Amino acid sequence: ARVNLLTVHFFFAPVVDDGDLLISEKDLALILDPIFRSWALPKQPVKRICLDPGHGGHDSGALGAKLKEKDLALEIAQRTRKLLVSQGYEVMLTREDDTFIPLAERAAKAIAWKADLFIAIHFNAAANTSVSGIETFVVTPLGAPTTYHTEVETRAVPGNRFDTLNARLGFEMQRYLIARTQAVDRGVKHGRLLVLVQAGMPAVLLELGFVSTPDEERLIGDATYQHRLALGIASGVIAMDRSLNAPPP
Repeated sequence: ARVNLLTVHFFFAPVVDDGDLLISEKDLALILDPIFRSWALPKQPVKRICLDPGHGGHDSGALGAKLKEKDLALEIAQRTRKLLVSQGYEVMLTREDDTFIPLAERAAKAIAWKADLFIAIHFNAAANTSVSGIETFVVTPLGAPTTYHTEVETRAVPGNRFDTLNARLGFEMQRYLIARTQAVDRGVKHGRLLVLVQAGMPAVLLELGFVSTPDEERLIGDATYQHRLALGIASGVIAMDRSLNAPPP
């Protein structure tokens, strides 16, 4: 669906019944309602932001002709931290250098630090070297399918405690990343990725472009574009902060 001009992947296909277009209750409650009704979201502080640069050490992540995902993720995290700190936020990185951090330890670090938001930073790769764009993942709720799948999840995970906040955070992240970069909008999606499953706070995993696509790799390697990516993330955090303090209409 297109929601305020942004691509959002529903859990279930809409249907037409007696001339009426219907969407599922889960899509209404866990996607549309959090996006449109800020004042109905659970209130919580947004002061401490955990940025999680993906991969590191022996795990290079996605590889382009020249660029490595692990290096790009750390660069964007460091740029984002500077922007957020300048706005008064406290920021922790799960890794400060080219060190491998096991997936299970990443969310644990954020929980121990009592982070208010968790943002995992990644880049993509694909066999098709023409595919491009940015996508944002949030954890799949109980009773809903992961994006591109049809079987629903039958087990609740820790990250599901924040389903409505995850939906809003994912929307704000994707909205501002696309606005700042003008990249292809691949949408807000859902997945049972380990760092999202284990998150003890609202969480997203960002895929900020395809290093396997030559034109996009060149763009991603440009310092000006990297600043735009960082600005998109920081703007998404600020928008999330404001949305949790929005008064009723």
